[in-house]
Amino acid sequence: MRKYLKTQCLDTLSVLSEAHSEIINLIEKKQTDSALGLLEQCQQGAIGVGTIIDKSEGEGTDEVHLLEEYCEMIWQISEDLKTGETINARKLEKKLRKQLLNVSNGIQNRIPTQKEVIFLPYKASMWDSLESVWRKMDA
Repeated sequence: MRKYLKTQCLDTLSVLSEAHSEIINLIEKKQTDSALGLLEQCQQGAIGVGTIIDKSEGEGTDEVHLLEEYCEMIWQISEDLKTGETINARKLEKKLRKQLLNVSNGIQNRIPTQKEVIFLPYKASMWDSLESVWRKMDA
């Protein structure tokens, strides 16, 4: 995965983590509609991160499975809010943060960062002297 994509994914996960506190505040204030809207945005953000990972690393990575579980948790919370069930907000926040932390750690530790290097001689005739460096780096 390219470094800028990895950074983008981690930044999105950080924003999602911050949104959890706001969701909990909205639930405690009984502002269900606002909480549902924010939960939907969290789910869309997680889907976006999963899409980036799928495109970069291929389908079936552990991080995408963790994001799918996160989306299931979000969906279940939304359903509970719609039906008016009692929700333990602090316990819920802890579960969501733990899930995102697992995803974040997976992205940082299990998905390698690819580097792209370009060799540009200032003249075509100088390629002879740069070719040996290129071959060594390519190996």
